[in-house]
Amino acid sequence: MNNLIDAYKVYLASNFALYLKTHGCHFNVTGMFFQPLHKLFEEQYEDLWKAHDAIGENIRKLDMFTPAGLAEYAKFSLIDDSEGVLSDRDYIDRLFMDHERMIILIYKVFEFAEAKKLQDHMNFLAERLDKHGKHRWMLKTMLHAVE
Repeated sequence: MNNLIDAYKVYLASNFALYLKTHGCHFNVTGMFFQPLHKLFEEQYEDLWKAHDAIGENIRKLDMFTPAGLAEYAKFSLIDDSEGVLSDRDYIDRLFMDHERMIILIYKVFEFAEAKKLQDHMNFLAERLDKHGKHRWMLKTMLHAVE
């Protein structure tokens, strides 16, 4: 990532990949903690879905086009693809690590926006950092519950 547009494309694709992964966890989680995890994953994938549109619109506000297909998303995403059905602990652990990746990525996008003095983008990215921090915290708390 050498500029704001490239960083936003990575962010858009990574957000979408995390949305898909989280939604899959929501569908497939089982075990004693099914209900709270099912609900937690739902809250998180709904947040990621809402953010997806805003990320794309931020790219368009910069007069650029977004990636538009799954192959492009796969090329840009920093989030690993899900493979098969996992234990509840493995779902939590993987999503926790993915939110860590997203926080690092958003800080990078923020730095590019800050260098260009784009306050509206910085505000949006700061809000997203707060959301991912909350998601990470909730997942970390659940990791202790399923031990």
